[in-house]
Amino acid sequence: MAGSEKMHCRRWHLQPSPLERNAKNVKEVVATKTLLPGTRVQLWPKDTFFKYGVVTAVDRHYVTFKITLVHPGEKHYREGDIVKIHKSMLYVHIC
Repeated sequence: MAGSEKMHCRRWHLQPSPLERNAKNVKEVVATKTLLPGTRVQLWPKDTFFKYGVVTAVDRHYVTFKITLVHPGEKHYREGDIVKIHKSMLYVHIC
């Protein structure tokens, strides 16, 4: 992934749009619309060490990613890791 691609990521978080505020489960509605399998994302963009991945699965409570690119200083994640993250802990930029 080239350095210029990092600048084209959109922020994504679990805040409802005005039309979605009345939805029964807002987080699920937003996640289903935005994070589909195959979507490229940057995980926790404010972390010191960058991590990029691809969404592999989305269900009611979790989103599963395959890590595709990791900063060399990152100690917890490696390229190729499969990570399952609860939607309440999720903060990503869509690339």
